Amino acid sequence: MKQKINLRTKIEVKAFDLSATVAFGSKRPEFLAVAELASCLNRPITGEDVCRELLKGLPEPMGWRAIQRCVQLGILRQPNPRSDATLTSK
Repeated sequence: MKQKINLRTKIEVKAFDLSATVAFGSKRPEFLAVAELASCLNRPITGEDVCRELLKGLPEPMGWRAIQRCVQLGILRQPNPRSDATLTSK
């Protein structure tokens, strides 16, 4: 049901239609591996842990980047940047 709105001041209204596709991965094995590592170690993990166990040969900052992405995805939680990360309760 459309409603009519009466205004005392004329305003210009612009509208447009937008069609978009939103995609997200339901299976992200690279990030699930980080979650599995946190579960197996049964303690908070660091970028060093991720590099040592999963990203052999890559520098530690890459491990921290993987942790940050897992935090963004809600897989891990981290109280402060560069602090150890733990599994979320989800």
